[in-house]
Amino acid sequence: MVAVPLERHTLRASASHETAPKLYPFVFRKLALANPFSFPMLPGPIAIFRGPAYLGSARAAHRAAREPFDLSLGVEPQLRVQRFVKAERVEGPGALGSTQRLHHRYVIEVGNWTGRAQRVRVVENLPVSRESEVQVHLDEESTRPESWQKHDGHLAWVLDLPPRSKRSLTFAYTVTLPASYRVTGY
Repeated sequence: MVAVPLERHTLRASASHETAPKLYPFVFRKLALANPFSFPMLPGPIAIFRGPAYLGSARAAHRAAREPFDLSLGVEPQLRVQRFVKAERVEGPGALGSTQRLHHRYVIEVGNWTGRAQRVRVVENLPVSRESEVQVHLDEESTRPESWQKHDGHLAWVLDLPPRSKRSLTFAYTVTLPASYRVTGY
């Protein structure tokens, strides 16, 4: 098999920082761009430059013509994130109750230890119930998210951080379910 370059193209991309602290305790650099060609882009290596400076390489998957996609540039070591568990507890139904509640409360701290202001997108997920007797509610004490896709439970906050600073947000929710459901792991 022989690989032959078909075309070379300079792309404009928008850079951002994103973290999913439930999954990884890191902030990642990300590029959002689109296939600039009028034909599908085949899988293969991409060299990433900012002006004359080489930033690294990535491997692109097959992309349709003009299809948008993201590339990860790895961890940004001077942006830090920590997710603290403040509450994960079961509230039983009581003597005459018919429901129990599962309370979840987390505090997420994002720090910017660079010399300039940074914007970081924080992503979390809220459970989504497919059962009518199980209800999930975002608690009032939660920091209001910038976006909330209710069909899949994805929430996002955008934090603007001055140099050498940190900010916190609260993510709290309650799951209400019948007392007959068995709960383990708390």
